[in-house]
Amino acid sequence: MNKNYIHIENNECLFRNGVYAMCYHLELPEKYSLGKEDYISLKDRWRKALKDLPESIFYKQDAIINKKYDTSNFPESNFLQKSTKKHFNGVDFKDHACFLFFLLPSQSLINENLQNPFKKLKKADFYGFDQRILNYKTAVEEAVNFLSNIKLSGGAKFYIEPFKNWEVKSYYDTYYTLFESDFISDKFFNHSSIKIGEKYAAVVCSLDEEKFPNKFHPFKKDEHLSNDKTTFYRNYGDYLSFDLPFSHLYNQICFLDPKDKHLNDLRDRNNKLHKSISFDKQNKTLAEATDEIITDLVDVNNDVRLIRGHNNVVVFADSEEQLQKNINKTVDAFKSLEIKPYIPKDNYLNAIFNYSFPFHSQYFTDNQLYISSLEVFSTFLNNTGTYKSDKEGILYNSRIDSSPVVVDTWDKKKKYIKARNFWILAPTGEGKSFNANHIIAANISLGVKVVIIDLGGSYRKLATLFPEQTAYVSYQEGVSLGVNPFELSDGDYTNRLSNDKLEVLVEFVGVHCKRDTILKEVEKSSLRKLIEQYYKKTEGDYSLPNFIEFVKKSKDLLEVLNIKEEFFNRDEFLHLMSEFVDGGTYDYLYKEKKENISDGLIGKNIVVFELDAVRENNLLLSIMLQLVSTTIDKVIWSDKSNRGIVLFDEIAEQLKWKGVLGRVNYFFQTIRKQEGAIGIILQSESQMPKNEISEAIIENTQILYVLGAKNYRNIQKRFNLSEHAYYQMASIKPDFDCKRPYSQVFILRGNNHQVYNFESSKEVWWAYQTEGKENDKLLNIYKEKGDMEKAIEIIMQK
Repeated sequence: MNKNYIHIENNECLFRNGVYAMCYHLELPEKYSLGKEDYISLKDRWRKALKDLPESIFYKQDAIINKKYDTSNFPESNFLQKSTKKHFNGVDFKDHACFLFFLLPSQSLINENLQNPFKKLKKADFYGFDQRILNYKTAVEEAVNFLSNIKLSGGAKFYIEPFKNWEVKSYYDTYYTLFESDFISDKFFNHSSIKIGEKYAAVVCSLDEEKFPNKFHPFKKDEHLSNDKTTFYRNYGDYLSFDLPFSHLYNQICFLDPKDKHLNDLRDRNNKLHKSISFDKQNKTLAEATDEIITDLVDVNNDVRLIRGHNNVVVFADSEEQLQKNINKTVDAFKSLEIKPYIPKDNYLNAIFNYSFPFHSQYFTDNQLYISSLEVFSTFLNNTGTYKSDKEGILYNSRIDSSPVVVDTWDKKKKYIKARNFWILAPTGEGKSFNANHIIAANISLGVKVVIIDLGGSYRKLATLFPEQTAYVSYQEGVSLGVNPFELSDGDYTNRLSNDKLEVLVEFVGVHCKRDTILKEVEKSSLRKLIEQYYKKTEGDYSLPNFIEFVKKSKDLLEVLNIKEEFFNRDEFLHLMSEFVDGGTYDYLYKEKKENISDGLIGKNIVVFELDAVRENNLLLSIMLQLVSTTIDKVIWSDKSNRGIVLFDEIAEQLKWKGVLGRVNYFFQTIRKQEGAIGIILQSESQMPKNEISEAIIENTQILYVLGAKNYRNIQKRFNLSEHAYYQMASIKPDFDCKRPYSQVFILRGNNHQVYNFESSKEVWWAYQTEGKENDKLLNIYKEKGDMEKAIEIIMQK
């Protein structure tokens, strides 16, 4: 047992000075994720959580420690991953930990003089303490449960976990080494600093309510991110957490005195003032003022709990010179809150530093504590933390310090989303294709198969980086597609055609004969009967041309199948379908071809369908999209356990055609049967027509990437986003001139939304960017060398 503790059990301990403690980790919502209403709500929720605790101490500590990022656990199986691992290794970042301590001292919480916090207690100090502990433990568990159930906008909440036994035991060394985990060292208290090992520390405090502003607000405008279009908010605690650029502790300490203590003290003072009115006219003014306060507390705000509080920042530095600079920055932070801080020296520095160790906090004296309400104390609580990384996903960066953050957009456990479909939105030149390449590369490494329907040629370079995993399929006029959806495979046909196969063929035939309209249900029913009859009455050599010929020759087919002429127009069908048989405009599409397109797709993780040649032809594009759907369903998702993404790029102009929009919607509908997602890349949400089909697509989209927009309000309205989501989008501001250039991206996942920095290594930048003269130079080097990795290395050297 550590000599500082009498007993430790799980997250509970009895410290040697008689303090019983319950210790918790608190994971806070990400910085910039909270809106104005959240700050208003949190101020009240903290008050409610703490107001019914018995006489005790509540201690919240935020440790923000500057560290070097370690990428040793990053994957490095390919060229892009290796360069990313190297790029981020050793970069500076802010590590944040938040602790909650609920402290029940065995002694009085009233101290008028400084005391030695290391003194031993007598046995008599513990009489009756066991029953107090049992009652206190129940009250703390209720408060923790209340805090855990707070729900904020964007799915944000508090995650509270008890300390483990070893964490309680090691916390003493953690605090007294200034959060240095590698060693312990001696402490030297100087006139204005503390030296522990090679680090220096000092303390800046707020400890007098008379130095506070006249009025407190639950939120303040965040001047760093707010602009003409957007307003961000923060509370007082934010100024003393991540705003300070150096390692430090922000301690928020609340003495929960008996509920009537301060009211009784105020009444005593009021009585004395009334008795001494004749001695000083000012006493009359003060007496009347305290009359009003007492009336307000008793009659108007009887739910108010007065407390004694203390807030301080323990400032760290590597030298005394740097320590003074850090102290000055901390003083400026307090002043920006209209608070005049106190900087302790000599014995007072020694005392406040030692008392700021949570298990010693009972020794704070009245002179070091301010008297206020729980409501005011709550405005000082820091409510936001660092960005959180998921276990797997796509690598982006924290907006706080650009450290790597893994964002899970697949979400196997459905933590954020129920559907994985996504949109990428940004005007020309804002990085749509760059982000899309990044998403694809990340998903490939996670074992996700990616199918790209590309009308702009943005993925040829990515394909060269994964040559063994990529299949590139392009349409050529006059050349057979090598696709035959009518061909049967195992399980498609026994005594009758499988339902899945039948539905695929109905849609396939429908896109040829209905063109820019959608099949009615009665037409679908008719086609089902016709196709089933075709397979019953013919053998082998199944194909679309043969099906057309079957319908043409079987003149009594409708009568045999009991299909009325108003349900199926046979003449119209044969007339339109004549374009796909011998002599027709598109008869080459389904002629026999030795190489079956499906054979080249088996085992590939990236399949690019390059359809630029048919982008102006509504009919051909609709047909190709249907064939793509049929092909990937057969080849890629024949194994239902495969995860897959289908990405539509440069298809904005074609979405105005009903046939194409219908095909895209078909993808969205069928993807639900698979372990997959659909992605659409557009310059603006307005490129998606406003109709029932489009709204159905939006309804099935729960992930949104926004890298920029001319009108963020339109995106907010179209996707029914919150006001804070709008503020986040409107705050996007890339910086390509700083030391580590980055763009920014807003990512929506269900109700969760955040803006991330997007920083990449130089190698990744060359791999993903798709425009400009520099890109042309790279492609020319690639043509010469035949190896994209070598081409990137050469152009970087140049």
